[in-house]
Amino acid sequence: MGPVAALASYWNSSYEGVYSSSAPRDYEAAPAGTLVGTTVTYTFDVTNNGAVPAGAPGGSLYVQRITAIDGQSVAAGNASFSEADAADHATAADPAQVVAPLDQSGILFDMTQTQSYQFTPAQCGYWVIWTGSTANRTDQADILNQGAIRVTGCTTSTASPTYTPTPRRTGGTRLRVAHPAATASPSPTATPSPAASPSATARSRRDAALPVGSVDPGDGGPGPVGLLVDSHGPLGISGGNLAIGAGALLLAGLGGAAWVLRERLRLRDRLRRLGV
Repeated sequence: MGPVAALASYWNSSYEGVYSSSAPRDYEAAPAGTLVGTTVTYTFDVTNNGAVPAGAPGGSLYVQRITAIDGQSVAAGNASFSEADAADHATAADPAQVVAPLDQSGILFDMTQTQSYQFTPAQCGYWVIWTGSTANRTDQADILNQGAIRVTGCTTSTASPTYTPTPRRTGGTRLRVAHPAATASPSPTATPSPAASPSATARSRRDAALPVGSVDPGDGGPGPVGLLVDSHGPLGISGGNLAIGAGALLLAGLGGAAWVLRERLRLRDRLRRLGV
């Protein structure tokens, strides 16, 4: 935006060489404040000074939001500047907006017509209002009249941060969270079995490991295997000799064979003494 030549509350006495304007009215001129969202009324009088019997000034009503004046932010409307400051010393602004075209119903020669327009500012800051032939206010001849308002009342809501408190040490005592104690299930009670004597247990284990009819090495035998007898009896006796039935003798290991031979000799001697 270029430099603004027009003065605040300006009204032109020779707009388009024919028309003159009164000072604008019916609005709260800056630095007075206007609440955001309030409908602003902008009224002025136009007089036809030309020789033509009837006519109307051309152009439109414009508004422009000013956000900085002399380098100072006024976007919230919080600083107090005059109409002249807003119109002539704006250093930052939004684009100009057209509100409405001027009334073209016609004004008779040497007659005055009142025109009134309204707009509602939706943002805070300073607003320059003018009627003219262009949105560019750099040429004073293009402006019929102008004014400025200060719009306030905007609020910025900031959400408060939320947080979850965590346990911490307070007064030398650590915060603790109580947990219910677990209930233990009763364990089954074992029933004691009758105790077996060591010798009987050892013998039962040894006997279970020996084949049927074998001689227990715990009784003085030489090794894990002794004699096996057949189905005819433990020993067969015939004519004073020791008869061994088929499959009656089973040898296992060299030590067992020597012991069996010795037992055979002892048994033969006993039989002889008995006269068998």
